[in-house]
Amino acid sequence: MSRRRGVVIGAAFVLASLGLALVLAPEVRSERVPGGVRTTGLVLLAVSAAGLGYAAGRRTRRGILEVSAQLRRITATGEIEELPEGGQGEMKELRSSLNEVLRDARQRLETQNLALREEQVRTRVLQADKQHMEAVLNSIADAVVVTNAFGDLVLANGAAETGLDFRYERGGRLKLSAVVPEESLLGALEQLRRSEHRAPRKVVEFVHRSGEESRVYRATVTAVRTQSNGKEELSGLVTVLHDVTRDREVARMKSDFVSKVAHELKTPLSSIRAYVEMLVDGEAQDAETRGEFYRIIDGESERLNRMIENMLNISRIEAGVIKVQKQDLALTGIIKEVVECLEPQAREKDLALEAELSPVFYQVNADRDMLYQAIMNLVSNSVKYTPKGGTIRVSSGLENGMAQVRVSDTGLGIPSADLPHLFEKFYRVSANKKAAKGTGLGLALVKEIVETLHHGQIAVDSEAGKGTTFTIRLPVAE
Repeated sequence: MSRRRGVVIGAAFVLASLGLALVLAPEVRSERVPGGVRTTGLVLLAVSAAGLGYAAGRRTRRGILEVSAQLRRITATGEIEELPEGGQGEMKELRSSLNEVLRDARQRLETQNLALREEQVRTRVLQADKQHMEAVLNSIADAVVVTNAFGDLVLANGAAETGLDFRYERGGRLKLSAVVPEESLLGALEQLRRSEHRAPRKVVEFVHRSGEESRVYRATVTAVRTQSNGKEELSGLVTVLHDVTRDREVARMKSDFVSKVAHELKTPLSSIRAYVEMLVDGEAQDAETRGEFYRIIDGESERLNRMIENMLNISRIEAGVIKVQKQDLALTGIIKEVVECLEPQAREKDLALEAELSPVFYQVNADRDMLYQAIMNLVSNSVKYTPKGGTIRVSSGLENGMAQVRVSDTGLGIPSADLPHLFEKFYRVSANKKAAKGTGLGLALVKEIVETLHHGQIAVDSEAGKGTTFTIRLPVAE
């Protein structure tokens, strides 16, 4: 194709040269030359001009096709490349102009890409900050909810979803009033929202009920204000809800404990004071009466001392400050000591106190004194509440990988209504109060020793009038 174009252009130049020679030659310019010769020259010039025009048109078309192909490549790849220099006349000018436009477009595109990359970096930083903030919020044990100025929920942590029993969907519209419909809290939010003063925060307490469960929350509501056009405006409210249910329960338990301690201490103290006053007043004239008074005072003093020791031990265990010295020891040795110690009391009441010890030797990792006190309390209770002629059996064994101590008696038994409260402090079975004196702290101390100090279990099985069985389970020493 290019060879054909070259032949056409060459022929056009030959014809043009011949035509110019005929027209411009001196002989032709003279009037002596016939007019046909001049006409022939003009025809040759016209033909050569047509050939040159055709050649120029071909070059222009080729240049346009090159420009079009380059533009299509830019559209397809998105990479802006300048056109190669070349061409003549208008085609050269067109290429130059297009290259200027392409250079400007490339510069603008590079600027926009740089701005886009910076925006992407800022977006990733913002996303990282948001994820960090959400991780921090979710690590907070207290429930945290954030609302905008209109009361719509915009953020909530996992503790809030769990405690308030709702599911926060990002991007959704959820009113805080639909999550926590508590008038005191909503009232505090509304006051902060409408307040024109800089009230920093409000603190309210309310009871939130979810199904059958009730929780007490202390809510701290803080207003978030921002500057807009030189004016301070409310942008949102942050509410932190601290679950104080346990605190309130502990406070109530402490109050009940103090009340019960005062009541329990008052009884032996009153008895001691009464007998001392009678001795001072000389009402005990003979030695036998004075001896009886002394024995009563001694018994009440011992009861008072035992009560104080039990209370102190329970408090130390609950506070985690009691010193525990654990060692591998055999239960059979402790059981033998307890039985030997209480056997005289059992004989005095005509009770059969029996020990059935496992022939298999195994050990538990325990504090000897504490475990001795726990088993002693259980067997002592059986001696107290078993009528004359009854039987008390203390046995040991191994079941499901746990060492067991079982104390069974044929005593008064415990009504089913009292069983759930049996290990509470100062709790005594009403039906059995007249059978023996007690402080109501012994079983509470046993539970603390077994479960808190030794990570074991204690269970009771009883029926009124048919006796009681207490079972202690402890992990076997490795």
